[in-house]
Amino acid sequence: MKTYILMCPTIYGVGSGAFNKLSIQVPLMMRKAIESGVAQYAGEGSGVWDHVHIGYLVDLYEIVLGKALAGEEVGFGRQGFYFNGAGRHSWLEVAQGIGQAGYEAGAFTPPTPVSISLEEAGEKWNGGDAQLAELGFASRSMTSSDRSRDLGWKPTKAEGDWNRSIQAEFQIVCEDSKRSRDQKSGFSY
Repeated sequence: MKTYILMCPTIYGVGSGAFNKLSIQVPLMMRKAIESGVAQYAGEGSGVWDHVHIGYLVDLYEIVLGKALAGEEVGFGRQGFYFNGAGRHSWLEVAQGIGQAGYEAGAFTPPTPVSISLEEAGEKWNGGDAQLAELGFASRSMTSSDRSRDLGWKPTKAEGDWNRSIQAEFQIVCEDSKRSRDQKSGFSY
């Protein structure tokens, strides 16, 4: 059996599926910022991860699947790992973007994020697991997507799209947070 593995970085953008439309890491940081009234990052914020827009990730899945089903030459097994980062961010930059989005939305002031320890991040973000907080919010995960690009994958969104996505996703998370609070208080729409 041939295997093809797409190794995803931080995914951004609003999905079109029936269920979860947002990624995990950045929206979680947003929810916790809304709860605490300030954007936060773990440790120094110097960890760097790749990111990819959900639409470009879908494109890569379609390319790999299409080529495999058509019997075209496409790496599999040990040669079947496809990284798909299209840009990079530090966790400090993410927190700064969340701070600015929250400030502009009137959710909190000032827009400047604050550092929290890995232990505190673990408590707030990961049910007490500091190691998981470090892996997900303070580590480095930088890859090369050359193999994916060799298949014809061409992500073209610029860093401005990543930054605008933080703004758009913050609005969605704010609305979801408000709806959740209202449901808990008995208010309905």
